[in-house]
Amino acid sequence: MALSMESGDIDMTLDNATEFFGWCALIGFGVLLLATVMLVVLRNWIIGMHRALFDVSAEQLRLLYMQYLANFKIAWLFLCVIPWLSLQLVG
Repeated sequence: MALSMESGDIDMTLDNATEFFGWCALIGFGVLLLATVMLVVLRNWIIGMHRALFDVSAEQLRLLYMQYLANFKIAWLFLCVIPWLSLQLVG
């Protein structure tokens, strides 16, 4: 990023925006992968903890976990991956 010391603002270039969204996509993928692995590997422990905290049945929790992963993936695609791909095509 090009910093202008006189005005105190940051000039955003196409390369900077592409790099920003690339890092966002990579970090978001890591969070999505970590959440998925944790829900698969630690399923019984997580369900037990959430059942005790929120008094929700195991069947409802499984559905809520899948909804969470689906919503996160959609948000990740639309807010990180698609802007990055668009900037890659433009640049």
